[in-house]
Amino acid sequence: MDELEHLSSLISGITLTVIRLIELNLQVLNFQALYIRKRKSLVHRLLALEPPIKKICHLQGSLEEPESSPKKPQAQIVPLIHLSEPQDDWWEKFVSGFTLPEEWLKHFRMTQMTFRILTDELRPYLISSNETAIIKDPAKQMALTLYTLTQNISMMESGLLFGVSQNSVVNIVKKVCKAISLHLGPNYLKWPSDQNEVEELVRCFEREHGFPQCIGAIDNFFIQTRRSNSKFLNSLGFYSLNIQAICDYKYCFMDVMADSPGSVHVAEIFFNSSINKSFMSGNVSSFSRKLIPNTRPVPILLIGDSCYPLMPHLMIEYPLGGSNEKEKHFGSILRKAKEVIRCALYRLKARFRFLGRSADIPITDLPSLIRACFILHNVCEMFGQPIQENSDLRKCEEARKRLNSSHVQVISSAMQEGENIREVLSNYFMGTQGGPMNL
Repeated sequence: MDELEHLSSLISGITLTVIRLIELNLQVLNFQALYIRKRKSLVHRLLALEPPIKKICHLQGSLEEPESSPKKPQAQIVPLIHLSEPQDDWWEKFVSGFTLPEEWLKHFRMTQMTFRILTDELRPYLISSNETAIIKDPAKQMALTLYTLTQNISMMESGLLFGVSQNSVVNIVKKVCKAISLHLGPNYLKWPSDQNEVEELVRCFEREHGFPQCIGAIDNFFIQTRRSNSKFLNSLGFYSLNIQAICDYKYCFMDVMADSPGSVHVAEIFFNSSINKSFMSGNVSSFSRKLIPNTRPVPILLIGDSCYPLMPHLMIEYPLGGSNEKEKHFGSILRKAKEVIRCALYRLKARFRFLGRSADIPITDLPSLIRACFILHNVCEMFGQPIQENSDLRKCEEARKRLNSSHVQVISSAMQEGENIREVLSNYFMGTQGGPMNL
């Protein structure tokens, strides 16, 4: 009896191991259909073996044993019903049944009402006349895209949940993100063009964050990509895109550049950006303000880290944080004010986990997906969608890139003008907060 039970347990363990090895191998090869057929065939064979083994154990167990001999539990073969397979009805069950608001926030980072509003806006661009389309329902396309962008899972795992292949997931997500960028982007992610809107943003930024004439804060971060050519290899040693983002006082993004290779320095990205060119040409706004009488007026500007170039429209700290009380005080106020961009990026990454993992799609397709995440973040902020607080939100700071600190040549005239503006602001801060004013 002991030998039979041991043999039964051994057979069970071996067969389970074999099935898992076959399953893993087939998943790696991405032969999903073949994998499912093979797995089901093996499970049926195991189930066919189960009754004879149980019968043998039962017959042998019917023999009399000494009362002093304790009975041992019979070995059982457990079929691998729990292994991952496409779940065609997950979305249908979710949307047709009763779901709590927390479930919508958990899976899609927005309420059901917001989801419906966005789907209705994009419906004309998601409806397909192709009879062979894998998913024709615009709502299901939207759900698949949001789930892929918000959860820390691969494209293959999303496909298993929605009942489609990995390639189908990639194609659907690309299609939806393109529609989001083209048709939602102009309304939800845009640089203010109206003079009154610009001045309102500047006033609100000073009111909320204490820095005058500032329209927003700028920062960069890396998004890891597949192995590519050397221009995508960043200073930290992995392949990436270098993303530049600018946000306003309320954690909404006004501009994003998502196509710069990881090796490009943040200063170079800013120099070549359309925003910098707009500032340089005077197209952003002619609204300037004299903070201190008998001094030069201060133009509308951005604030950022010291890795950016000092320019009339971009303020950074003094070298080494400042050499005197006035310069250190300026740095303290600037650091507090630019926390708004860090908070905005924390919230963005907490909503869209796709941005925090290595992207499993080609680099050429990434910018569209990244931009869609920024647009959807703004939608969530404007509609007041809450963020589920967790440890990942706090880890965003640790996951942020360490920017390359190499020297970049800056146009001397722009840098000198930036020094003059920074000096005016430093004097202004000392004078308005009770410190000595040096004019």
